[in-house]
Parts: sequence; structure tokens; C-alpha cells
Amino acid sequence: SQQALTCAESILNIKAFKLRLQTAIDEENLVAATESLSLIKAIDERVTSVCEDQETVRELEEILKRLVRKAFNVAIKENDISSVISMCPLLQPVGLEIEARETFLAFMEETILIAISADASIENATDTVTGYAESLSNIFNTASLILQQYLPFVIKGMDSSLGDIFFL
Repeated sequence: SQQALTCAESILNIKAFKLRLQTAIDEENLVAATESLSLIKAIDERVTSVCEDQETVRELEEILKRLVRKAFNVAIKENDISSVISMCPLLQPVGLEIEARETFLAFMEETILIAISADASIENATDTVTGYAESLSNIFNTASLILQQYLPFVIKGMDSSLGDIFFL
């Protein structure tokens, strides 16, 4: 009886999460939609496989996947680092982490990691040795700041595709 009660509760949760997912998609609230989808995916697969809403959830998941892909690509195209970073946590729950990894890494190389190259300049140094020492220090500090700022988002959004390792 306890298993039947748990199953019934899970089915009710699926229905509630499906409605939240649909509403979030209609409002184009990608964060809320992704959270709702994650909650559905966290329910025991034995329950979700027999739920009558399973097909609707799959269709909504595909719609959400297209919306996340489009928003991510627009953010990359517009060179909007804050939007790209905010999209990272949405990639993995909808299954786009592998597809988006190379695009993301190319974007990061072009926009963020170029700061390291700028810090490598030794033009203003009084002598070459001091210049190289300052250059290495600047490179290390900039790389450290980049990793501290962006790596948590990469881990959250591309962990299963080893995006964090590629980023490092």
C-alpha cells in the first residue's frame, strides 16, 4: 500500500510539474521550464514510464530543447557573455551539453581568454626579465579570475560532457 501511495503521489507530481513546464514554456521562462523538467526527470522512471502524461512531457522537452538551443545560439551570436553564462546551467538538463560545448569553448576563447593575451604584453617593462616576470604574473592572475568566475557555470551546465575539463 505504501508503494501504491508513493506511485500515486509521483503521478500527481508529474501532472503538476507538467503544468508548470507548459506554463514556463508559454512564458518563455527557460529557467523555470528547465527546473520543472528536472523535477520530472528526478521521479522514478518506473512511474514516469506508465504515466499517461509521458508523451506530452517528451513533446514539451523537445520544445524546451529548441528554445534553449535558440537562446544559447543568439547569445553567442550577439557576443553577450552574461547571457551565454546564464544559459550554461540550462544546457545539461535538456541534453545540449555535448552539442553546445565546442561552440561555448570557441566563444570563450574569442571573448574571454583573449584577456590573457593582452596581459602577456611586456612593452612597458624597464627590462626584459622584469617584463617577463610581470607578464607571467598577469597571465596567472587573469587566468585565475576567469576560472573562478566562469568555471562553476561550466561545471553546472556541461559536466556530463566533460566541458569543465575542456574549459580548463
